[in-house]
Amino acid sequence: MSRLQVVRFVVGERHYALDVMVVKEVVVPKDPQPVVGQPAFVEGLVELRGEYVPLIDLRGRFGADVPSKDCRLLVLTCLQREIALLVDSVGEVQWIEAASLRSAPVNTNTAGSQAVDAIADINGTMVMVLRGEALLSEAEWAQVLPL
Repeated sequence: MSRLQVVRFVVGERHYALDVMVVKEVVVPKDPQPVVGQPAFVEGLVELRGEYVPLIDLRGRFGADVPSKDCRLLVLTCLQREIALLVDSVGEVQWIEAASLRSAPVNTNTAGSQAVDAIADINGTMVMVLRGEALLSEAEWAQVLPL
């Protein structure tokens, strides 16, 4: 792989990216419908073109404080299921050269840290490249997938 095409986004003050192949669309946030008995990381279900999709607030999951007025939903296809991620803002689709990707240091003490696949320096900004399927643990996916 000589380069990777990603969608960049921001949560709190940190910059992230996901492979463009897992991102289905970016939409303006909608009010979620709460679902009784769901784990705290599931905000509820949002309706997208007649389908109900679990909404996961990455802001809370990654410890971000004050929400942005530019919040967006990143709709992903992971493990053959759609999920929506609430993020502060979404940037452009861009290419990251493989030479600028560095291995992520191992840190399993924070939520979502297992999802960091690589780190890139893009114009002086550290961008963590995430793996969509690793945003949740196997046990968490088991809780979300039945929705």
